[in-house]
Amino acid sequence: MEALINDHQSQNLDILLIQEPSITTYRTHVNHSSWRLYRPTTETDTARFRSLIYVNRNISTSAYRQIPYDHPDVAAIKIWTSDSQILFFSVYIPSIPLYTDSKASAEPTLTAIQNTITTTLQDDYRSTSIVLGGDFNRHHPMWGGNCIQSQFIEDASDLIAFFQANSLHSCLPRGTATYWSLSDPGRNSTTNQTVTDRPELLVKYHLYHENYRSDHRATYSEWNLQAHSKRTPQTRKAYERTD
Repeated sequence: MEALINDHQSQNLDILLIQEPSITTYRTHVNHSSWRLYRPTTETDTARFRSLIYVNRNISTSAYRQIPYDHPDVAAIKIWTSDSQILFFSVYIPSIPLYTDSKASAEPTLTAIQNTITTTLQDDYRSTSIVLGGDFNRHHPMWGGNCIQSQFIEDASDLIAFFQANSLHSCLPRGTATYWSLSDPGRNSTTNQTVTDRPELLVKYHLYHENYRSDHRATYSEWNLQAHSKRTPQTRKAYERTD
């Protein structure tokens, strides 16, 4: 985490959506003078959150705010312009252990996100876009390629339904690996994703230039999120009325 925050190339980024961050020796999350850190707002005794958002201090605090959340694995902010707004979510969903009868569901996490999206759309007149970055710990042919076990596909049903309900599209090409096992070289999968309901606004999206010795690859995305200002009509001059 320190390597990413201190990387000079990262200083040019606007927002970092982080999952499963490390903590310092003092059992705190990494802070940096160039970034504002936003944790999940739920009341909890844990010292380590599994989702964080860092916002570059070059972005004025008058242009965004944190969205309160009663869920320990979701952090969210809202950035706005004069005529539009963008909801950014950082999400962690626990994996389902193999060879168990566990019925762990992503539904509580996804329901919390859905409630925020619905409330925002009802209460704000501005055009709203959604950008959601997360470690979803789910496998499905929609994003992970063809060789997916049937049990994994079933486990991803909640996530698929959520994506479809909100018209969310994966930004990476299908089958792009974002997890590479350090203990079993060659084994990889796609568990980390960024999804959006406005893929036409995406300018660039690719794996980040460095993995910082992590088994998960960071991804880089660049968006065209400028406000669409109305053109001011030019004043017409009545030349025929002049001498």
